[in-house]
Amino acid sequence: MTRRFWAGLMLVAILLAGGSAYLLLDKMAEPPPQPVRLKSVPPPKPIPSVAASTAAAVAVSSEAAKPAAKPAEPEAKAASKAKRNILFRLTGHTAAKEVSIIGDFNNWKRQALKKDAKGWTISVPLAPGRYEYAYVLDGKKYRDPNNKQSANNGRVSVLTVKPLAKP
Repeated sequence: MTRRFWAGLMLVAILLAGGSAYLLLDKMAEPPPQPVRLKSVPPPKPIPSVAASTAAAVAVSSEAAKPAAKPAEPEAKAASKAKRNILFRLTGHTAAKEVSIIGDFNNWKRQALKKDAKGWTISVPLAPGRYEYAYVLDGKKYRDPNNKQSANNGRVSVLTVKPLAKP
């Protein structure tokens, strides 16, 4: 065996050691996952309807009826800002050991998904608006394969939550 062979073998060994050290340091530099408790969001309260008798309806002038309409406006605005439980489902990937979701709705901190027979799921209460998010599978970040909308040069998925329909 020649010197050239041994020099090549030594170079391969150095490259393998350096590569594994890089991967090990990269994994150690990653912050540990943060457990997050989800709060249950009650459904929005319906706006009560006011039933008036015909005698009372005749007695009410049009000026008195205007102030009664104003309290309904903040309730309508509150209903349009009410949080909705959004179900995130990642099908397949049953071989993954740990799957979590990160996004601007949770300050990019990991929230663990629950594993079921079809894949991974989590329900997150979100107010109407635009959100960027991604999945983390065994420590690596991925876009949502079921969502074509993306941002940040295709690195994250985009979700738009619409307000609840008015009753």
